[in-house]
Amino acid sequence: PLRFVRDGFLSFLFKKNKGRLGDSASDSLPVGVPPAFRAKSVPTSASTGTASGAASGAQRSTADTLKINALEAKVQKTEEESEQMKKLATHASLLLDSVLFPVKPTTDEITAATVAGKEKPTFRDAYSELKQTNGWDAKAKLLTEKEKESTSSTDRVAGKSIDTINSEILRTCALELSLDYCTRVSTHATNDFLDELSKISDDDISEYPSMLELEQKLVAMIKEDEPFCAVFDDCLNKDFDDESCRPDVCPFKEAGCRYISSCFLDSIQDEYAIAIGYINEGKTLSSLVDAMEMGAAYAAAGAAGGGWGVGGAV
Repeated sequence: PLRFVRDGFLSFLFKKNKGRLGDSASDSLPVGVPPAFRAKSVPTSASTGTASGAASGAQRSTADTLKINALEAKVQKTEEESEQMKKLATHASLLLDSVLFPVKPTTDEITAATVAGKEKPTFRDAYSELKQTNGWDAKAKLLTEKEKESTSSTDRVAGKSIDTINSEILRTCALELSLDYCTRVSTHATNDFLDELSKISDDDISEYPSMLELEQKLVAMIKEDEPFCAVFDDCLNKDFDDESCRPDVCPFKEAGCRYISSCFLDSIQDEYAIAIGYINEGKTLSSLVDAMEMGAAYAAAGAAGGGWGVGGAV
């Protein structure tokens, strides 16, 4: 998570930009109608009844049609962006809700903690689940839109068990939210460090630390706040294959672990199932599980239902 801050440091040191990360207007989310949409009035034309007037009217009509088509395309794009913003708002609301009211642990998780003599968990732990189910090795392949169009969701789950699909979804979600959390930790540490550098006089640039010293200082600050975030970047590059990158329990502070526990929410799992390509837009992961269980039942009974025993992709 340190790579993204280097440009900020360079800007600070050599352009004397002492703003905080994320403060610029370009970093803010669009509100209302996107600025790219600039509706223009569409002129109207009337026929003069003459040949030349008719020709001129036809030309204006063609031009008007092109302008109308262009405006319709812009309106459609705006509607799509608006829909995307609604989804982002819903997603953010769910994540915040999971921090305030995390997913409660299962009875088995509470029993296991009691038997082990550990403190009763207050929310589900994605890292613990991945460790216990060998979910770290369930690596999902994210498909491009073109790849999704060339195959059906039924084809993409062929040969996979329900447990494998659940583990792939949980792993993908846990790593993405962990990356997001560590990026936020890095951003806060960077802003604190920039505040320190801002106190250095512009007349004595020799007091500025070198880039190596900057990174070492920043790593130390992150390691003090969230030790696992300091090594997360290396683990990500290694695809979390090393055991040191697979902690038995969530390695973050409680707030971070609550945040990642949202991966157990049905709605969040649906989003990742769609992103991976296991279900189509508008469908749910539970519908996929039901279809697979039904298909397995048909197969066990020797029935020729085709696919997973259901008609059409999930």
